[in-house]
Amino acid sequence: MDTQLDNSRENARDTITPEEKLKRARETMIMCTHCLSDFSLGNSEFIQDHYGHSSKTGNLVDCWHPSELPTCSIKCPLCSGLNYIYTHPQSRQVIIPIIIFMGLQKENIFKGILDRKGDQILSRQQ
Repeated sequence: MDTQLDNSRENARDTITPEEKLKRARETMIMCTHCLSDFSLGNSEFIQDHYGHSSKTGNLVDCWHPSELPTCSIKCPLCSGLNYIYTHPQSRQVIIPIIIFMGLQKENIFKGILDRKGDQILSRQQ
């Protein structure tokens, strides 16, 4: 009996369309660690952090590289607080599985993508 239940759950997961996956991802609620309000991923902005590479001749950054997902942030649409993914309480159970394991593009989940380079947060050029 348990095997049949497990098989039906597995089959149900396999029949979810890509559109339904995206809808579920965008509607997923997380808590802001600043104002403690809940907000959906689809109403928030993803902050892509970058680390700089300096030339040997000075300390000006020559080239920016995107950081790994856990070192990025999600901006709360209510208080504009930046929720650092690595330390967010819902990181392992909710945020990372949705962004990585569902195979969805960040650009499709979030309202917008911003790039943080040093102390500057810039709109991504499309």
